[in-house]
Parts: sequence; C-alpha cells; structure tokens
Amino acid sequence: MNFDLPPSLGGSNPTPAPPPIFNSQLPRKVITEEEKNWAMLAHLSSLLSLISGGFLGPIASFIIWLVYREKSVYIAQQSLQSTLFQVGGFLVNWMIWIVVSVLSSFLIGLCLIPFALLITVATIVWPLLGAYNCSQGKQFRYPIVADMVSIPGKAGDG
Repeated sequence: MNFDLPPSLGGSNPTPAPPPIFNSQLPRKVITEEEKNWAMLAHLSSLLSLISGGFLGPIASFIIWLVYREKSVYIAQQSLQSTLFQVGGFLVNWMIWIVVSVLSSFLIGLCLIPFALLITVATIVWPLLGAYNCSQGKQFRYPIVADMVSIPGKAGDG
C-alpha cells in the first residue's frame, strides 16, 4: 500500500479536485431529424382523434412508442406522454360533456358549457404545442402526464 503524507509533513500536494459539473455542462446527444419527426408525429396523431371519435390518435402514438421505445429515449418519452394525454383527454372530455348534457336541463349545466369547451380546446392545443416543440428538438412535458412517464436515461439518448 502506498500512503501519501500530507503536505505539512513533506508529502506531495494531492491533485486538486475537478470543479463540479453542472447538468448544463454535461455533453448532450443531439436529437436527430428522425427523432424530431417521429416525436412530432406522435403529438400530431391527436388530430386523428378528431376524425375517429378519439380512438385512432392514442393508437397511433402508442404504436410509435412500441416501435421506438428501445431505439430512442426522446421518442419514447414524447410518444408515451402523447398516448397518456390523449387517453386522459378523451376520458375527461366524454365525462364533462355527459355531465353537461345531463345537467343542461338545469342552469348549472348551461354554465358548464364554457368550461367543457375550454377542456376540449386544451386537448387539441396542447398536442399542437408538443408537436411544435418536438419539431424544434425541445423536450415537451404535458401537465400531470409528464410526471407519470418514467423512462430511464436522458432525452435524446438512444
């Protein structure tokens, strides 16, 4: 065993510790155009829900996740978020519109129509924002849903 003496006892100076590395200084894999496009398509698949009654969009983004889940963490994160958001949005939309239609014979049902419209518009606009961010190679996180998606690794790896 080789023990170094401290400098005060005539030993050599130990090498200084390297400066701390912050996340912003870590090398980050550049997201390829293919990754951007597939992640963007996963978000845009929500538009299929408009013409299919809510079923084709989540299926399309789920298929993208199945194909790319082991090839690209970025695509996997974006497509799984999109799938969960579309399924959740579909369920919330149907529930709120059922409540509005049941209560529309009362004043409270009519008062809920603007809220229901806001929810419906939000389920269309958020995926469009996600598609735009993915086309720019940025990470996009849906509210609530993003915390449910846990894929090991950093976005862009894979």
